[in-house]
Amino acid sequence: MEKLLVSDYDDTIKTSNVFITKLNFNAIKKFRENGNKFVVASGRDYKSLSKALSFYNCEYDGLICNDGSVGFDSNGKVIYEQKLDENLVNNLSYYFDNNGNKYIYHYQMYNSFGYTSTNKNIIEFVIVPKLFKNIKPLIKEIQTYFPDLHINKFNNAIYIRKNYSKSDGIKIISKNLNVLKENIYTIGDWKNDYEMIRDYNGYNVFFSHPSLYKVSDGTVTSVSHLVKKLKNK
Repeated sequence: MEKLLVSDYDDTIKTSNVFITKLNFNAIKKFRENGNKFVVASGRDYKSLSKALSFYNCEYDGLICNDGSVGFDSNGKVIYEQKLDENLVNNLSYYFDNNGNKYIYHYQMYNSFGYTSTNKNIIEFVIVPKLFKNIKPLIKEIQTYFPDLHINKFNNAIYIRKNYSKSDGIKIISKNLNVLKENIYTIGDWKNDYEMIRDYNGYNVFFSHPSLYKVSDGTVTSVSHLVKKLKNK
């Protein structure tokens, strides 16, 4: 039975251990050669993620980028995208331009491919606060005025997107690949992997965020370890 493996990228496929990273990519290659499908689900944008995978000569059947906001097929064609409403983009821009000076150093708007854009076809705002201590009050303020958006902090920046997860992206991509839900396996290490690990046959790697241990089907040492386990399923 054809399986679909969906993996997070940073600290899951690509790790700080060069040897484990190499084992992971080799295992993914063999997994696909055996007639299975492989998708990467990452917080990275398309430009960054596709470049990283190309560096390792890693072939894939789809990409889920920006934590689920946009999905691509193996040729880089957009399968779905969760654009921010143009009026909302205008309101956010106006708010940051007129009320954010005390907290914000600068902000950028990005399209589905990870390029800066104007107020059309935007899927993500990235805000850089002036100081680290500004992050929490800024997030609280944004949540007050724009409660329906997904707000995430990473590497001293704030990311604003539609409230859409990697799990939502898997639902769409798996239909495109004609893989049944019971044959979908996921693996990750951080909070943004929570939904996809909870909603599918999910696994976490060692040293994952504590929340993942509560919803996963088990802990594995690496992606290559999970691929070995899947041979018996």
